[in-house]
Amino acid sequence: MKGPRAGYESHSYRNAVLSQHHKITYAIQPRGTRRTLSIVSWPERAAHAPQTPLYAFGYGLSYADFAYSNLKLSSARLQAGESLTVEVDVRNTAKIAGDEVVELDLGCPAGRVCFGPPATPSSPVLLRALRGFTRVHLAQGETRHVTFVLTARDLSQVTEQGEHIVLPGHFAVAVGGSSDGGSHAIAEFDIAGSQVLPR
Repeated sequence: MKGPRAGYESHSYRNAVLSQHHKITYAIQPRGTRRTLSIVSWPERAAHAPQTPLYAFGYGLSYADFAYSNLKLSSARLQAGESLTVEVDVRNTAKIAGDEVVELDLGCPAGRVCFGPPATPSSPVLLRALRGFTRVHLAQGETRHVTFVLTARDLSQVTEQGEHIVLPGHFAVAVGGSSDGGSHAIAEFDIAGSQVLPR
């Protein structure tokens, strides 16, 4: 910051030691009025910031609009180690042809716990993970049937020891064009038992 302009008071920062993790807002006002110096830590600002991204993963990949329907799972209950087949219909509802990147996310239903007891107390908990995607080109009004196969590895999580393990619990599969869930088709299923997978 350069020296004070004519008619304005100067201010010394000799005794102010500020870390790079703070944002400084300093407003210089005419002599005789109150000036403002505010120091706000970035962690504090982050704690009060919205907890959703401005643009979800997959946002804006097409000019056309798409609708998802008839989501079906091969089973509503799996034994650990089994695969899951996911099928869904994607329809182009726009007046133009377009490409859609169909994304499949694995996570837990809203307000529920994804997993049973973890393999270890420090094992990471999966909140949502991209487990498949494919690009389809659809003409105006066209519907395409899309199929994903989730293997045991797709349904697993990785422990701190680097092991892939399938844990029991209640899960949700969401299929849509982005991770925000706005146009997703959602289905739920359960996994019984646990299994450590080979590396």
